[in-house]
Amino acid sequence: GVWWRNLESGYSTARLNAQNDVNARGANFRWDDNGSFAVSAVASSVETENVNRRERLAVQVDYEFGRFDVASEVQYQSREQLTVGPGKTGGVPAIADAYLAAARFGVDVHPRHNIYAIAQTSFDESAAYRENDRASIGIRSSISDRLSLGTQVGDGDRGFGVLGEINLYFTRFSVAGAFSAGDEPRAQIGSAWQVSSDRLIYTNYSLREDRFEQRRGIVSLGQRAAVGSRVNLFSEGQFTATDGAVSLSHAYGIDYAPTTEIGLGMSVQLSDLPESTTAVNDRDALSVWASIESPSISGHSRVEYRRDAYPTPQRQFVLIDRAEWRVNQSSTVIGKLNHSVTTDNIQGVSPGRFTEGALGYSYRPVRHNKMNLLSKYVYLYDLPSLGQSLERPAQRASVLSAETTYKLCGNCPWSAGTKFATRRGAVQAQRGSSVWLKSDRNLAIVQARYFWDRLGVDTIAEYRILWSSNDNQRRNGFLAGVFREMQKYLTVGGGYNWSGFSDDLLRVDESEHGWFISATGKL
Repeated sequence: GVWWRNLESGYSTARLNAQNDVNARGANFRWDDNGSFAVSAVASSVETENVNRRERLAVQVDYEFGRFDVASEVQYQSREQLTVGPGKTGGVPAIADAYLAAARFGVDVHPRHNIYAIAQTSFDESAAYRENDRASIGIRSSISDRLSLGTQVGDGDRGFGVLGEINLYFTRFSVAGAFSAGDEPRAQIGSAWQVSSDRLIYTNYSLREDRFEQRRGIVSLGQRAAVGSRVNLFSEGQFTATDGAVSLSHAYGIDYAPTTEIGLGMSVQLSDLPESTTAVNDRDALSVWASIESPSISGHSRVEYRRDAYPTPQRQFVLIDRAEWRVNQSSTVIGKLNHSVTTDNIQGVSPGRFTEGALGYSYRPVRHNKMNLLSKYVYLYDLPSLGQSLERPAQRASVLSAETTYKLCGNCPWSAGTKFATRRGAVQAQRGSSVWLKSDRNLAIVQARYFWDRLGVDTIAEYRILWSSNDNQRRNGFLAGVFREMQKYLTVGGGYNWSGFSDDLLRVDESEHGWFISATGKL
């Protein structure tokens, strides 16, 4: 699987109030032999603007034989502080990183009871990283078909800890809970009641406190109900308490399917969030959406209006559209349009505007499946709102790209590919200024690819060239990676970039060097 999340400062929902930009992305995959052996990996990166950057890369191997199971894992962790203060010396950010290795051994002492032991050690730590050697023992038990329990105790460099979990199931009612005490205490318990075949009521409580976040407690209560075969209703209330602040929110929505191909919906959110000079309070939002799905055409459109009470009120209009036309089995046309206008109600300040439109075409011949062609045009206009103008510059750009891959022979694992992209655009020197600085770039890539049929993965090697007509500068370098097709139109993987630049020409700062994770959607 793969995930990506980008939150702008000031964004809020019923359970979140972001005071800084947050950019998170990651990918994971698992391979097994449909028996006793499995390999899994996960990579993630989370950056909170002007706060910290956290990265994690882990690989795990599991093996079962008879009543016994063993597992081993190697993990890399990194945390970089991006603010001046503790953890920074002379304005240079302190990076706390280390490698961790762990092993687990378990035995089924009974068909319903498993006892296990875990040993962990950290090595190659930086000076800012706290050592993390640890040993734990635990047990998981299925008391009955309805009840399962688990507990684990451990001790190490970061203190003593206890974990516990419970799962209880009935025909229409279920309860699940977990808790931990020690270095990172937390607790969560939830329940669900299937009142009838068309109505569900649920509640949940969670409490969390760790080294990086405040203590946060959340209580939620909601329900979902079906009215006939075409209408679904939902509502949820949520109370959140953090250190020194509380919030209350309500959400209501309806989904309506007039036909099997068409869907309509609407939701309302009413929130009273913590008062702050930098965060949103009293957010109201209205969303309306429509979708269509047929054998040849699919599309989705959403319109949302938000009203926030800042120290000065803010209004935002958001439009999100996506459409796909499957011309035939070999050709697909896809388009999208994202547009938003943010008004700060400050005299003399123009509204923030964001427009991104894209039109793409893919050609994947069904008959021989040797060649893949993908071409795309993207238009971007980004004028940040006043509160975001210090975080990124305004820009306008058009990017045209085309890439191909060709299998060198029918049964051999080798294929070759090329990519060319050109950007024509400009960056605004200062918000509100009439001065736009030219920002044109060109990119060319040559790629060799080898497919490992047994593992279902591709290994690639690329040579990249990036040049600019503005200043006649030229950069080049290599990239290597390993990728796996998770499903028909999605490929995830990772590798190392020696070139020092990204192939995404929409980025104002294209600098990119070192380890990376990637997700690619195929049209």
